[in-house]
Amino acid sequence: MELQIEATTVFERNFDALERKVPYIINQGGTRSSKTYSLCQLVILECLNNSGTIVNVIRKNLSTLKKSVI
Repeated sequence: MELQIEATTVFERNFDALERKVPYIINQGGTRSSKTYSLCQLVILECLNNSGTIVNVIRKNLSTLKKSVI
């Protein structure tokens, strides 16, 4: 099955980092930098292509993590 998705530059850079086996990928940017959308696409694609993948989503503050990521 072939997936076709519209991707941003943020997605492309993160996808490239995953292919190069970069151990940590850190994303920073403004409110409208497409981080959330692009990273959700990337996590879904990674999990579909690699069963058993473990994904950790972290933020600097626990309270912020609870409000936004969970």
